[in-house]
Amino acid sequence: MATGRSFTAEDLRKSLKSRISQYEMLSKSLLEVFERNPLSKSINDIRDAINETTDDIRSLQKLIDEKNNEVKYSFYDAIKKPVEPEETTAKKVSMFDTIKKDDSDDEFVNEISSAGPYEKVTRTNAFLVKFNGLNIEEWMVRNVGYLSKNQLGITIFDHVVNNRPIIADINNLIASDRKISITIDHLDATGKVIYSERFHDCRIFNQMRNDLDYDSSDFSTITMMVTFKEVTYETAH
Repeated sequence: MATGRSFTAEDLRKSLKSRISQYEMLSKSLLEVFERNPLSKSINDIRDAINETTDDIRSLQKLIDEKNNEVKYSFYDAIKKPVEPEETTAKKVSMFDTIKKDDSDDEFVNEISSAGPYEKVTRTNAFLVKFNGLNIEEWMVRNVGYLSKNQLGITIFDHVVNNRPIIADINNLIASDRKISITIDHLDATGKVIYSERFHDCRIFNQMRNDLDYDSSDFSTITMMVTFKEVTYETAH
């Protein structure tokens, strides 16, 4: 992991929030796999991913503390807890809101901004995911999580393809243990491909769906837990 001087406090905060979400997702996935098959070979993979995610969370906490020594909190405090009575929660301040951006962060952003066009800089919201072996359109992918050195968490919108729910195809892949390949194109600010990340021998070993809720207006999603054996890179010419 790069040093804290390479990132703004906001970058670290977002990374920490993302890793905490990954930890919660992996923990839920581990319980589901245990319930289905306690002898599944996926259990060790998920445990390894949980350990790596926990290490990342601790490292991020340390980097944030170095930027702002006044902020002290526990990773476990950040995980969602039952809602407390209004008079109690009103007095609390979010741990993320207490992190202040220091002067060095502004200097780093200004340095990047003055470097000219972003032809070599990727963006977190500029990417395309292509599946070879699963009929999912690129625009149906919501986000990608790098869970560990050999695991991805890919969230897509729940949808129908050729009059068939995509969840049915995903479950068939899980049951058959069939391998697919996945390519992620990383784009610049103009939408051009900077480089492609190709994941080989991908296996979807679990899926999680969001809850249905009359009080929510969000689109339904499916998160696929994916392992892969090899990743290669190809830059655009």
